[in-house]
Amino acid sequence: MVQKIRRNWFWVASLLLLQGFIWSNCGCSMRYSFRDGALPDELKTIKINNFENRATYVNPQFAPTLSDRLRQKFTQQTRLTQTNSDEADWIIGGKITQYAFGTSGISQQNVTMNKWTVNVEVNLRNNLKKTDTSFNVNRNIEFNANVSTQVAENSNRDDMVKNLLEDIFTRLLSDW
Repeated sequence: MVQKIRRNWFWVASLLLLQGFIWSNCGCSMRYSFRDGALPDELKTIKINNFENRATYVNPQFAPTLSDRLRQKFTQQTRLTQTNSDEADWIIGGKITQYAFGTSGISQQNVTMNKWTVNVEVNLRNNLKKTDTSFNVNRNIEFNANVSTQVAENSNRDDMVKNLLEDIFTRLLSDW
């Protein structure tokens, strides 16, 4: 009986240790729910320019929505002060380089799936480090081909913007 208890204790302790290791190393940290966990103290101001539409197909609402929601995200989740000055510690901007709809695939039941793809090039001027960086974020959403692109776009716009913003935000804060 004592040996069985020791064996069970060993497995429980091992599982708890493994769970702690996984949570600390899986990228599942809560750094964005705690204000400014990833921002250095010297970073105080940010300017977020409007994103430009440079894709072949232009949805006139998408770029302003993306810009506004990025401003909101930084306001709500960081201590940074937003400014319109070109002397801000960070200046973020960019352009939508792809906004497209296409066929994604055909299933065994001959149901065709379509795909909505958005690619955003993000530019960061870091006036503290005197550096300029660019990176791309790309997201796809698949939808049934029986649904019009307009309906799919309207019903999935919030998810598309949210996913792009998470990628942009994560990428910007991971450089520190």
